Amino acid sequence: MQWQFEPDGWIQSPIVTDGEIVYVASMDHKVYALRATDGRLHWKYDTGDAVNQCIVITDQSLIVGNTEGELSAISDKNQ
Repeated sequence: MQWQFEPDGWIQSPIVTDGEIVYVASMDHKVYALRATDGRLHWKYDTGDAVNQCIVITDQSLIVGNTEGELSAISDKNQ
């Protein structure tokens, strides 16, 4: 195993972009961006509630939904 990441809640399917960053949505109210090479935390974002939807990536941001029915658009550049 190269690396392991364990948030405080269940995770949704991770998404990898350009083989560099792994984005993981979690039921612990957070979205994590991890370095794909070593699993180190790049940034995290608190969505305010458990994330129960898969992440969608656009050219400008990540879109996630939480259990309150709210959507968040997160800019990777602002983290």
